[in-house]
Amino acid sequence: VQVTGKGTPQGGIVSPLLANVYLNELDWWIKQWTEGPKGGPENWSFVRYADDFMILTDGDKGDAEAMKERVEEFLDEELNLRLSKEKSSIRHAQDGLSFLGYDMIADSSTRACKTYVPQEAKEYIRGRIREATEGDTDVSVRRKIRSISSVVRGWANYYKYCFNAGDVFNDVEQLLWHRTTHWLAEKHKCSRKQLIQRKLESKSPIRINEITLFDPTGMSTSRTESPRRHGHPYLCEDGDGKPEPQWKKRYREGHPGPDPYLANEEERPGSEDQSQWARVRDENTCQSTGCDASGRESTVVHHIRHRRSADDDRIGNLVTLCRRCHRKIHQTDQVVTVQHEGMDEPKELT
Repeated sequence: VQVTGKGTPQGGIVSPLLANVYLNELDWWIKQWTEGPKGGPENWSFVRYADDFMILTDGDKGDAEAMKERVEEFLDEELNLRLSKEKSSIRHAQDGLSFLGYDMIADSSTRACKTYVPQEAKEYIRGRIREATEGDTDVSVRRKIRSISSVVRGWANYYKYCFNAGDVFNDVEQLLWHRTTHWLAEKHKCSRKQLIQRKLESKSPIRINEITLFDPTGMSTSRTESPRRHGHPYLCEDGDGKPEPQWKKRYREGHPGPDPYLANEEERPGSEDQSQWARVRDENTCQSTGCDASGRESTVVHHIRHRRSADDDRIGNLVTLCRRCHRKIHQTDQVVTVQHEGMDEPKELT
């Protein structure tokens, strides 16, 4: 399997989109119980995400079984679908249930529902950490750190609102620290004590070669906090508290973008990957200081210094230009002055 920066991965946004389109009929059909005349003393609620849904009621088990039969009949006759026998069941709220990867249990004292990190999810992330930190050490430290961090960060972001997230994240962090320091000690052929004294820039969180291992312990949030993203989704704070482009922070930390793999083999980003980041940095607009066509013409990524080796493919040597300015450089004697974020001063290209 080749890792690429393009394409739609399994589980991409098209899957829930198509499910929403097709199951829209189910949403409308069930409103006759959730919003229309109830036809009985019981109340009904309907929750759906993509092709997973729950129907909640305060009625008895007989009411729930009758509703399950109605839903099965509707899906079969109107949408030609079948309920999954493995995932479909009738449960009492206080007995708990699983939905979208969460364990959910009703709290009789507060009449609320608490979500927990399921045992399967704990075993999954522990297995991924072990898989990433055993075996061959013939991989760059920076790639190993950023890859493990990417996997743990994504997992922690999904479960950070669970009631027991704090305790679970502490356990994960301890395993992550011990396994990573063990791998680094083997990589540098030294003891863990020598690693901490001579190699690490920070012991907790682990920082080495100017890159920091992700620490999930600060991710858990209180139950009173709304599960919404805060701040600008594309900006983060730099050391001075000023907004910094997300792409720049990722590049500065050696992070080429989301990476779900565990870096058990070395892989060098090619020029195409760096060109994509150059376009992101330059917002896909011409960086010529004298250009008035930015955003209106198709763009190309130009090497500031002529390419002589793979080292010239680094993002600092790339700049986005419109095709007209690019032709000026290669086909005429005209001088083009460019500047992109990261350049200390404009440069003249001939």
